[in-house]
Amino acid sequence: MTISATLDNDVPARRSARLGGFVLALLLAWVALWKASARGLWGPDDAYFLETSHLWLAGAPPYAHAFDVKPPGFYALLAGFEAVFGPSLMTLTLLSGACEAATGFCLWRIGVRLGAPVAGLFAAFVYPLLSHGLAANGGYPPLALATAAAYLAAFSPGRPWARAIPAGLAMGCAATIKQTAVFEALPLFWLLAGQRRAFALAAAAPPLAFAVYFAARGAFAPFFADVVALAIRRPGMQPESLAAIGVHILHLAWPIWPLAALAVFGAFCARRILPLAPEGAATALALWGLAALVELLSQQARWLNYLGPTFAPQALLAGAAITALCRDIRSKHLAALGLLIVTAMGVWPFRAQRAFRPDDAPAIAAAAAAIRARDPRPDDRLLALGPGGQLNTRLDLAPPTPYFHWMHLVCDFPGAGPQRLREAFAAAPRFVTIPEESPQVYCQDPTAWPVALAALARDYRRIAEIPEGQGGTLQIYERRPR
Repeated sequence: MTISATLDNDVPARRSARLGGFVLALLLAWVALWKASARGLWGPDDAYFLETSHLWLAGAPPYAHAFDVKPPGFYALLAGFEAVFGPSLMTLTLLSGACEAATGFCLWRIGVRLGAPVAGLFAAFVYPLLSHGLAANGGYPPLALATAAAYLAAFSPGRPWARAIPAGLAMGCAATIKQTAVFEALPLFWLLAGQRRAFALAAAAPPLAFAVYFAARGAFAPFFADVVALAIRRPGMQPESLAAIGVHILHLAWPIWPLAALAVFGAFCARRILPLAPEGAATALALWGLAALVELLSQQARWLNYLGPTFAPQALLAGAAITALCRDIRSKHLAALGLLIVTAMGVWPFRAQRAFRPDDAPAIAAAAAAIRARDPRPDDRLLALGPGGQLNTRLDLAPPTPYFHWMHLVCDFPGAGPQRLREAFAAAPRFVTIPEESPQVYCQDPTAWPVALAALARDYRRIAEIPEGQGGTLQIYERRPR
């Protein structure tokens, strides 16, 4: 008997629980396999994520002590994981892997609720593949989990208010991870027509809780400025026409075009191909896919990781299309397996092209040793430019100002930019690490790198030059005594 043959809402609870445990175990093994394939690879934002959460655990919350336009939900979750596992790349991997597996489980359950168990099973396994292989950003798996949990709650049986409140809370959590999650909340707002007030109030609770927290810490002003005012300006950093944005999105979707094409078919035919879905659920699923696309357009998507919010609804819609195109259980499973293999083949080469750096442990260890040899004090500050960002957390030396992400310092980023790099040097950090050559960012201001070199030549002396595994060196500087 196949898995899908047993997926019926009337199966005994014990049997259903055993099946759920089996699917979850398979998902955890599947996620672990993909995470192992990228062991030791650092993403361009990973060190920044870890240090921001590390600072929060030390009593220095974001925005007042770490600039970003990302809401605090992800950092709070990562801080919780760091409190248990420590601030390391493995901790970030555990967080993203756990969320990817849990999201896959929610997608499987949504498929069951919609009367399309094969679609749910397909989505459950294709989502972690896409999340890890293309988005590859620690902030997106928690966002996908919150969103998928919201749709699962809304599609579940029970009284309307018992669906609206957990769905609203989950979407509120999603909004505290990324503001554009509000687009994905709109289909649920339509679906839960009789309980819109309950849904909206529940969704407002998590953002309001964070607002109260930052107000109590005397940090509401920077919190609101970064997460609301500056976040609205972020997409306009390099404005483009709608046509140009559309071309970017088509280019980004190229590795998974068969899946995307099926998802489009599934969206247009959702009501017809999911006849057993609860009333309005098939339409809400199609609208979820559309909302995720609007989310991409609103962000002027440029990089593969921007596709992250589209993967869950896209996988479900593609799975639903498979269900419609194949008549019997065996052909559905074979088609789903074939598409999964094709998707993996499309994702794999792009995974190797991501802007990741190997974990050059010897170089980082040598740099840390060089700084420790200078007997740093707890109140010393370290400005780690480029790949040296891991050193803040490793040495427990805070950055000199809230602006320490390389892109925030060298781009015309709203609320940041090269002027913040000047302010960081003006704060007189005792140590500075900088690569031999300027890290390249698409939005880089050509005046930023000379600012850093001039400050180093004027006020600092080089104390170490550490060879890196990828060529070049990591330069370690100490401020000259006055």
